Amino acid sequence: MVNFEQNRLEAIKYAVELNQKWDINRLIHNASLHCSAIESNNHLKDIRKLHRISKSDECLKETIQTATFYCGANNLLSALYFINGNYMQSDIWYARYIHAANRVLGQTNELNDMDK
Repeated sequence: MVNFEQNRLEAIKYAVELNQKWDINRLIHNASLHCSAIESNNHLKDIRKLHRISKSDECLKETIQTATFYCGANNLLSALYFINGNYMQSDIWYARYIHAANRVLGQTNELNDMDK
């Protein structure tokens, strides 16, 4: 079973670390680009394009690496909105993170019972 609360706290920790180096609005923009690329119909092409851009943009590179290796794209974007004080957007992206994780794991809860 996934401990979503622990994962959220970890994502907030990583978001704070990123925010110590980079502007929060730039981080939110980069995380949003990453989420959009993952969810697009042509996601492999879009992810490759982001990786090419990240070779010359250290902030984008660190945002993608943090999301990929530590906390997930939706969860990181939720955490960035949280530390920026936009709690409604944070909750929306956190719910998307839970929904996506449950889909991958084949689990159901109140967020995705209707998917089955």
